[in-house]
Amino acid sequence: MTTPVHVVAAVIRGRDGRILLAQRPAHLHQGGKWEFPGGKVEAGEGAEQALARELREELGITPVVTRPLIQVQHRYPQEGAHPEKTVFLDVWEVVAFSGQPSGRERQRVEWVAQDALEDYEFPPANQPIVVAAQLPSTILITPEPAEFPAESFYSHLDASLEAGVGWVILRSNKLSAQDFTELAAGVAELCAEFEVPLSLNPPPEVLKQMLKKGDAGLPEGVGLHLSEAALREYQDEYDGCVSASCHSPEALRLAEERNVTFALLSPIQATASHPDVEPLGWVRASEWIKPSKVPIYALGSLGNADVIVARKNGAQGVAGIRAFWK
Repeated sequence: MTTPVHVVAAVIRGRDGRILLAQRPAHLHQGGKWEFPGGKVEAGEGAEQALARELREELGITPVVTRPLIQVQHRYPQEGAHPEKTVFLDVWEVVAFSGQPSGRERQRVEWVAQDALEDYEFPPANQPIVVAAQLPSTILITPEPAEFPAESFYSHLDASLEAGVGWVILRSNKLSAQDFTELAAGVAELCAEFEVPLSLNPPPEVLKQMLKKGDAGLPEGVGLHLSEAALREYQDEYDGCVSASCHSPEALRLAEERNVTFALLSPIQATASHPDVEPLGWVRASEWIKPSKVPIYALGSLGNADVIVARKNGAQGVAGIRAFWK
């Protein structure tokens, strides 16, 4: 493999939530396709320094508030006169900037609604960024619903959504198929009120029944979350959002092969629920995360305060139970 070219890229968000894209000049590799503004990190530069320089040169703006989003490594094979190369994309969100962006290098620029990104053609290396730009930084995994009275479970979930959690995974190992289906319908309705996506992680036998029914087995617009064991058996039976729990590099590679939307990697730190499992720690987790093209959430005694650390280690954000269950 060639030495990776370190590149910074920016997901620049306007006050209305739209994202700024730039079109690559026709004469360049991947010319005519859209991309997130940025460029190569020069010798002696840090990533944020390079980002500020590139945005000033390309768009005439100065980033004011930035935060790491995702890190992606991608290999481009030789294509005609363009030699093989590997790029390491260091991607940052820019949520505040000074100046009025314009194509300073005569490139076309366009503000695009987040949910319209899929309508644009991007270079292959940018595809994980497209997904990451549409995903939240936090995921709530619910505690076992069977251990709560129904009214209490909904009350806690409502408070968690009110607190701003970005995604909900409804997990149960104990409910019957009928009870889980009924609860999923109610939870889907509540999540829809907050415009928060929902994925279901049902007991194994319930999952099998749902997969047999295909899309008809889940409420409309709801995703499916798989355990690592279920991921190994999964054969692309569901057309909606599919995510998975992973505990090894092999599982992360399998998640990528199965085209999951995102994965959860655990345990990053020691947990009360699995005290005998050795935690990965950030160094090892980062080594597993960075080669993956799937957005990955870190899981294991983490909360809102750990989002920036997670992103600096290549993760999309963090997932948790206790930290987000109110």
